[in-house]
Amino acid sequence: MSESHQPIQSTDATDREFDGPIVRDPSAIKRIAVFHLNGVGDLLFSLPALVAIRERFPSSRITSIIRRHLREPLEPLGLADEILPRPRRGDIPAVLSFLRSLRRHRFDLAVLFSQSASANIYALLSGTRIRVGFIDTIFPWLLSHPIPLRGISSTAKLLHLAEQLGAEPQKRDYAGMLKVSDSQRQRANCVLDQAGVNGQSFAVLSITQGPGAMPLYKTWPLDNFAAVGKHFLRKGLVPVVIGTATDVKQTRLLTEKIGQGAVSLAGKTRLDELIAIIQRAKLLVGIDSGPVHIAAALGVPVVALYGPTDPAVTGVRGDGSIIIRKEMPCSPCRKPTCEGRPCMTAITPEEVIAAAEKLIESGAPGEQ
Repeated sequence: MSESHQPIQSTDATDREFDGPIVRDPSAIKRIAVFHLNGVGDLLFSLPALVAIRERFPSSRITSIIRRHLREPLEPLGLADEILPRPRRGDIPAVLSFLRSLRRHRFDLAVLFSQSASANIYALLSGTRIRVGFIDTIFPWLLSHPIPLRGISSTAKLLHLAEQLGAEPQKRDYAGMLKVSDSQRQRANCVLDQAGVNGQSFAVLSITQGPGAMPLYKTWPLDNFAAVGKHFLRKGLVPVVIGTATDVKQTRLLTEKIGQGAVSLAGKTRLDELIAIIQRAKLLVGIDSGPVHIAAALGVPVVALYGPTDPAVTGVRGDGSIIIRKEMPCSPCRKPTCEGRPCMTAITPEEVIAAAEKLIESGAPGEQ
């Protein structure tokens, strides 16, 4: 394997900033591997940092290493020259094939947005000499340049990582950065046609916590969602309930509670189709999970409900968003099995409806 011989900063300490950029000569970096986090919200938080890296290394070939389902939102943005899906955990033949592919790429620089042990191991085994990631991770000693966490929000932390490479970020949040292709719109229109929604104004209700989420983690009572959905019906908006395949039972129950006119798309859309559907919505109301961040990144008005998670860290961004959160002595606890979930049940349908009406009346953007 060949090595680049550009000057880099070496480190024998694991918790300090570096004197100047880690990579002093960006033209010496020909191939970059970027290890992304696993969730769609995490991907969106990383977009400003990815743009900053692209600008810092304009002649480099960037390979984004992601979970397979994240290809759909990332590919249309044109920020990565190549997208390499990570193998599923436990699939040994796929893991070995993936490692061989990493080594064939002969990366000069690995940037680890992910704080997972597997990302650190993959980066090391890829043979990449410059491996930059966060010290607050498992096996930080596998990194050549472990970086202390700086900043509060997820985006700020990732931007700090990019800055250590000499990047000068121009954009500090993901608002407006997500794109929808014509083919996505066409497929989304087909889904809406089949559901009897196309041509009508609609609002999205997102009850999903995402695949694999713990039960009761961030949920808001279905009766409360139903009250919001009924209000939308009275306003002439079709309530469109979204979720994953594991949410089908709950979304069906919610549409029954709302009554005739409500529609469930749970388990019926691919991620890229869901993104295009959200772009068409008048607004979105949902708990802290991927869809609220998708809406904000598209510039669609969003009312986001927070409880056990901290909006200072993972809050939606953008002018057309309202965060509703009840301060509790125990919050943010991030406990998936909290008894009673008082931080979520304290949020009333009336204040959610008021926030939604404020966004609608303000004329915040959102396709009709």
